Amino acid sequence: MQRFNDNSRVCFLGDSITSAGIWIAKIFEYYKNKGISAKFYNLGVAGNTASLEMEYLDSEPFLKDATDVVIMFGMNDIKRENYIGGISDTINRSAIEASKCALEKMVDTFLNQGKNLVLCSSTPHAEDEKVNAALCEISAQMKALAKNAGVSYIDFHKLFSGSLSFLGFGKANPNYPYANG
Repeated sequence: MQRFNDNSRVCFLGDSITSAGIWIAKIFEYYKNKGISAKFYNLGVAGNTASLEMEYLDSEPFLKDATDVVIMFGMNDIKRENYIGGISDTINRSAIEASKCALEKMVDTFLNQGKNLVLCSSTPHAEDEKVNAALCEISAQMKALAKNAGVSYIDFHKLFSGSLSFLGFGKANPNYPYANG
């Protein structure tokens, strides 16, 4: 990932993982310690999806002046509530396709506005392997979208998949190609 420039105005879009701001705080601290005066705006909304974000994208004032946009969706896009408790044994393809379409539109919108983009996969879900299987698909789509658009990509799913056993949850998804690091 390329670094943000001095005086960058960086907006973070996503769901509750973004809204919580833990990983954003780490980025902020890094730039603060390096003496780089970038401004960071956490626009994450708990429960948000890429499709919902597209509905109010034009009305967000911070995005108008942003130089960089960091996008992380996936956890709500897969409709994870359908997997937990055995409601569904199959991946919700229509939800994944809706997310893909919304993300493609979002990326096109920001690139046409001349913004620098960073796409991020969602983190793994510690409680359900079916959820993680769907998140793997969203992550692969996000990676392909980043490659096709020529923008940076961060794979949080890969990064944290192997660490869930340390937290007492077991492997996030043994079928994910990077589950063991």
